[in-house]
Amino acid sequence: MRASVAIIGGGIQGLMLAFCLAERGLKDILVLDAGYWQGGASGRNGTLVRPGFSSVEWTRFFGHSHRLWLGRSRRLGHNVMFSRRGYAVLAESERTAAICERMLVANGECGIAARPMTCDELRRRLPSLLQTGIKSAVFFDACGTALPHDAMQVLIAAC
Repeated sequence: MRASVAIIGGGIQGLMLAFCLAERGLKDILVLDAGYWQGGASGRNGTLVRPGFSSVEWTRFFGHSHRLWLGRSRRLGHNVMFSRRGYAVLAESERTAAICERMLVANGECGIAARPMTCDELRRRLPSLLQTGIKSAVFFDACGTALPHDAMQVLIAAC
């Protein structure tokens, strides 16, 4: 079998890559997967599009990915049920609290909404969470989920 591009992994990332390449006109793409349909991580996990990175490079990558997901249903012609929900990162040690600080800086540099959570907000948003021992908390507005089964099915059809 011959192909211009071989993608190893038929999960959400491999299928999204195949879709983006096909969208740019590449037709001979081969996607290989060792398992069965949706048997890997994409079949078990939600498709979480989230920030929470402490490097500017990863944060920029997230920002780009998030913008793509916002218009993904329109581009695919099918609702992948992407919804914005927000995302919290919690730190229970001084080391992870310092990472949270770096997250705030990196996201600020990239124009992605992130803010420290107050104790009141933490209690309001996560009432069942045992709050003792939390040294820092950061909330990201720009986060969402999509249904992985729907997204993968639509991506295969679109490719």
